Amino acid sequence: MVEYANAPTAINQRGDVVGFAGDPAFVEGDVLHAFMWTREDGIRQLRPLPNRTPPHVDSEAYGINEARQVVGVSCDVDQVDCRGVIWDHGNTPTDLNDLKGTFPKMLTNARGINNKGEITGRAVDPNTSALTAYLAVPLSP
Repeated sequence: MVEYANAPTAINQRGDVVGFAGDPAFVEGDVLHAFMWTREDGIRQLRPLPNRTPPHVDSEAYGINEARQVVGVSCDVDQVDCRGVIWDHGNTPTDLNDLKGTFPKMLTNARGINNKGEITGRAVDPNTSALTAYLAVPLSP
């Protein structure tokens, strides 16, 4: 019997829940799919980043705020190319690296988001492979 990872990881004040669940279509359940559950819509999958080479098949959700912005990670099957992502209301994910401006490190995951839209996570220095924490603060319009 194969066991699949299933985990809720965050809840907001509305009672919306995010997390990830194993995919039985993959051997040993190695691929995970992010989800968001709301009272209104039930559970729905949050897709990984589209149009990547190699293709991203894994997604995991780790944080949600009151505006239903969800953050997490999208990866290829081998977990070599992983990117921090944000899903607005469960829509198509956006690579946080496309929003980071001149910050020189690769944002490899996002772990939390507050009601100001500030995001925490982990980044890697592409030159040294050193891991570091980050705090991403949205620019005011």
